[in-house]
Amino acid sequence: MEPDKLLMKINNFEIRKFKTLLKNVWRPKNREKEVRYFELYLKFEEEVSRDAVFRGLFHSGRENLNLKPYYDIDFDYKPRFESFNLDLREEALDLELFKLLSILLDNGSKIIVSLALMDKPKLHEETFLCLDKGLPPVATYLGYILYKCGFGDYYKLWLIREGGREGPPALQGERALDESKAREAKENLILELENYLKKPYKEVYDFEVRARERVKEILKDLEIFRNQWC
Repeated sequence: MEPDKLLMKINNFEIRKFKTLLKNVWRPKNREKEVRYFELYLKFEEEVSRDAVFRGLFHSGRENLNLKPYYDIDFDYKPRFESFNLDLREEALDLELFKLLSILLDNGSKIIVSLALMDKPKLHEETFLCLDKGLPPVATYLGYILYKCGFGDYYKLWLIREGGREGPPALQGERALDESKAREAKENLILELENYLKKPYKEVYDFEVRARERVKEILKDLEIFRNQWC
């Protein structure tokens, strides 16, 4: 299916009292035929957010090259409306929006999220500082969101961007290709997080308090998987 038609699946989607609005979908001349740039806004009644919640590119994949669909996006969890401001974290709307994006993805797919927005450079400062101090990616705000929407089997921190999306650093979350690899990834994650909790706090104490709470929650989730494997 053409990427334009695939992207329409995330348009006009109801999330609580909001609806999504897809805008500015276009194919860049210097990129593959499967690539589309897009912007996704939120609509409340007749009012559309001034800021795009997601802005970036979607690649629909190419089967003959075994290339899976993926996103490379900016994410704004504080979109402004004309009459009010919104924080998507307060009611887990951020996670619901990422889950919406994930309906176009598959095993082996990935989501790449910028760690700095041009007009809001400090929006993802917490995630960047925690990664810079060596915290597990899944313990950070963005890493946790990627994990919860199914893209936390593997992480990669892009300090230098590649592939036509040169720009700020980014965090990549990937879903394992099959059940066997997913199990291996979760076993490795359990070991990483258990070892992390044994270590002293880093220099980002306030951020790390939240990070450790996320880790404890994730370990409880993973314990269910561990029991199923036994």
